[in-house]
Amino acid sequence: MNSHDRGKTVSFLKALRLKCPYCGISSLLEKKSFLKYAKGCDLCGYKYLREESYYAGVSQLVCFPISCVASLIAAASLYVFTDWELYQILLTTFILVIGFTLAIWPFCLGVWLWLDHRFRPLFEQPPED
Repeated sequence: MNSHDRGKTVSFLKALRLKCPYCGISSLLEKKSFLKYAKGCDLCGYKYLREESYYAGVSQLVCFPISCVASLIAAASLYVFTDWELYQILLTTFILVIGFTLAIWPFCLGVWLWLDHRFRPLFEQPPED
């Protein structure tokens, strides 16, 4: 694995750990909050919120497709492995997907920032690890 590929992997792992996609140290989230995002990195100055409605991409391009796939898997599993009525399957799937979406939301932000940093970096070179 060359250093360019390693940089992509390390940056993606930083995103999954909810750290700054540039320096990998500061958290993407406000202190003591699971769903409130920080404005930017306190250490390196990387701005997380680049423009108005920036986080709309998180829900539309990252979280929504993952939640759709999860809901299809949940509904199909309940249909195959239980003898529940359709309304029970749909209600259970709805509740599971709402919980799943809330649980993965911050990680979707990390992936969104990683994707944006890959294609539109604010800084030229990432720091050396």
